Amino acid sequence: MNSKALINNLSRLFGYQIIKTSTLETLNNKKEKQGSKERFALNSGERQIGKTISDIRKDHVVRYELVGDFLSKNVDDTSALFGGDIFCGNGYGSNIISQRINCFSLGFDASAEAIALANNYFANEKLFFSVKKFPFFLPSHIFDFIVSFETIEHLVEDISLIEVFETSLKKGGYLFLSAPNEEICSYEKNNYQFHIKHYTFSDIINILKKSGCFELISWYGNGAYNFENGVLVDPRKESEMILKENILDSHITYIFKKIKN
Repeated sequence: MNSKALINNLSRLFGYQIIKTSTLETLNNKKEKQGSKERFALNSGERQIGKTISDIRKDHVVRYELVGDFLSKNVDDTSALFGGDIFCGNGYGSNIISQRINCFSLGFDASAEAIALANNYFANEKLFFSVKKFPFFLPSHIFDFIVSFETIEHLVEDISLIEVFETSLKKGGYLFLSAPNEEICSYEKNNYQFHIKHYTFSDIINILKKSGCFELISWYGNGAYNFENGVLVDPRKESEMILKENILDSHITYIFKKIKN
């Protein structure tokens, strides 16, 4: 085995990602400029801060409604499910899912302020919320489903996060993932100060295919804004924020099934 292959194997084993020096310097400079406290602040402008579901923007709500509806149609006894909402924000999404399928769920987020909101306004007897910054590890094969919406674009350690999902999800479990679509919502042409990168449809598919553990079940496009040539133009009406199956939009929601351990 040559040295490059050895380094790549060790990096995968211990949950690290190999990054070019120039790329790492750019990412570190960006993170320093943002500041850890600002990046995770409740009022950073990146978060939904409503205290009721009606206060949450529609494009976010419909993604979580999709999770609940999909699981109710594809799982016989949803009340026994245990889900993970990884980077759950203020917890509204876990609450939406719980209303539809009455499952157990554990939500993590890096913002203590967001988790305080979650526990005060959206927790119930089956929903639990905790503060945790990535990177972290989770027990193997513990979750029946994992939700991680609008998360991966914020992390340098994006591949490591997917590997955590792979390890902690049971065989036959579902991963619900969403990310900005670089083909429509350009990272370079817009001011996304808290994002590390955006992903094309192919980027996400290729990342999830690498392990051979995931199968794409379906995908949907939606968004809150209109774009022209990659540039944000204006906001949409709520009626225009619905999910559209197999239609590319500024954000894509993917449903993957774990087909092997």
